[in-house]
Amino acid sequence: MKTRVTELLGIEAPIIQGGMARVADASLAAAVSEAGGLGIIACGGAKLDWIAEQVKQAKAQTDKPFGCNIMLMDPLTPEIAKLVVELDVKVVTTGAGSPTEYLSMWREAGIKVIQIDEAALREKLPLRKTDWHKKYLDWAIPAFRLVHSAVKPTTQIHTHMCYSEFNDIIKDIDAMDADVISFEASRGDLVVLDAIHDANFETEAGPGVYDIHSPRIPSEQEIKDRIYEILKKMDVEKVWINPDCGLKTRGNAETWPSLENLVTAAKAVRAKLAK
Repeated sequence: MKTRVTELLGIEAPIIQGGMARVADASLAAAVSEAGGLGIIACGGAKLDWIAEQVKQAKAQTDKPFGCNIMLMDPLTPEIAKLVVELDVKVVTTGAGSPTEYLSMWREAGIKVIQIDEAALREKLPLRKTDWHKKYLDWAIPAFRLVHSAVKPTTQIHTHMCYSEFNDIIKDIDAMDADVISFEASRGDLVVLDAIHDANFETEAGPGVYDIHSPRIPSEQEIKDRIYEILKKMDVEKVWINPDCGLKTRGNAETWPSLENLVTAAKAVRAKLAK
């Protein structure tokens, strides 16, 4: 399949692997690249020597393009930005900030840069509520829709909303025309559910079922209780089950048991609903 993305990145399929912290290592990146997509090594929260070793391993496992993901809020970002140049990485994906100060260096090194971020609608609103639409939402939402306007109807558009006060712009969020929106909601005790229900929210949604900012591992029963709480306010056909946010702040000892409990709980609820 040839697209502008495949030609730009030198890959066979227009698939870019997510930079999943503590998950996306050399073996995953190389496997994705070997399969024709663009594999990504996640640098967020990682030490410099680990990143260097993963890039070395990926180059040994594939001769196809792969990249590194840099979380720009990481305190080691300046060092990582230089390291990817030294390691001759061909593609960098960035998020959680602006890559502006590193772009000249990367361009000179021939690195292709892809900025990936959430919509962050609520955080960018003007201070005056009377300015919300005229000075922001009336162009921000059409801009988001423009970004995904050229994809095939069979392609699902997923986006994410980090913890914020969503209720007063819930209809505007719905107007983004995404297929699925995940909400960081568990720390807010799922109050966004009332807004979703009252606004007759048409977009499918995944209110986070456990707080990823805590090292505590949620039990299967706790997650099942959360799912049933969500189902009281949402149509089952529109519900997605997911953690609150990304897993970059957690280690393997917390992440795997939490996700296993999440999957087991979701399967149990699904089986009960099917009876």
